[in-house]
Amino acid sequence: MALTRLTLTSRHAHVVSLATVRKLPIPSRPEGAPDRRAAAVAPRELAEEEFLRRGYREVVTRIAIDPPTLVQLADGSPKCPSEPSARGTDSIRSEALDLLLQRVRGGTVTEQAALELHERITGVKIRLFGDGVSRRTAWQTARERDWSRLTAAEYVAVAKLQADSLITANPDLAAHATGFVPLATFSHLFAD
Repeated sequence: MALTRLTLTSRHAHVVSLATVRKLPIPSRPEGAPDRRAAAVAPRELAEEEFLRRGYREVVTRIAIDPPTLVQLADGSPKCPSEPSARGTDSIRSEALDLLLQRVRGGTVTEQAALELHERITGVKIRLFGDGVSRRTAWQTARERDWSRLTAAEYVAVAKLQADSLITANPDLAAHATGFVPLATFSHLFAD
């Protein structure tokens, strides 16, 4: 885990790694300026505990999820981490809603329960990706592996580009992703 600090300015947010901060030179004091170094400790001299106390934090593991995992996450699972560590395609919520429709049509859940679960799905914090690079990577992945559809390739592309691993409850997607991106279990979403 890398230690980082989020610094906000009026227009930009900067994330600075601990390694970068330790390499920064201490600016020299202009002639005649008071010596403030006695009161302030240079960042490279701070211990890791001091970095954490001053607002640095460990980076949250980024995990790509699929629609069944999103449904499982919203359906009575422990509360999501406070920061969105889950990633998915921009169509993941629609695909999750489609899964709920299939459950209603199959008689395994009532319509009211499905719509309540849909509301919880909407509240799950997840970063969505559907940019051109993700779509192009999905296309290339499907072509290289001779897949007939892009759906699995989209989740593999998001995992490859934007996440550290993929969590899937779909055995077909797991088979497609094996050897291409690391797979993780559902419990990884709640690991410290």
